[in-house]
Amino acid sequence: MGRRLANEVVSFLKNKLDKYSRHGGCRELKLSFVGHSIGNVIIRSALSEPKLQPFLKNLYTYMSISGPHLGYWYSSNSLFNSGLWLMKRLKGLQCMHQLTFTDEQDPQNTFFYKLCKVHRLNLLASC
Repeated sequence: MGRRLANEVVSFLKNKLDKYSRHGGCRELKLSFVGHSIGNVIIRSALSEPKLQPFLKNLYTYMSISGPHLGYWYSSNSLFNSGLWLMKRLKGLQCMHQLTFTDEQDPQNTFFYKLCKVHRLNLLASC
């Protein structure tokens, strides 16, 4: 989902830049994201895509509302835990396994761990 979002954003930005160049120059380009819940993880994943890297200098705002940035490792709500278990078993959705750190045996090979490492490197490179 992050890759698809990155592709869509890059396509949109390229169209905007082409339009600006045909009409006498480019205005300042500001890129903003607002995410809620799982959308925040999708946005973070998109921002780590190589295709979007040239546009990160234009990142202006990122607002995260109720995002599971650390996944759902522990929950004391048995109803919630039952729902997650059911979604993983019935649907087999990869994102459910990623959210609960069951996509790999070694926690350092999980999607969330790797995503945090990529963002850390990107932040260090931009400083």
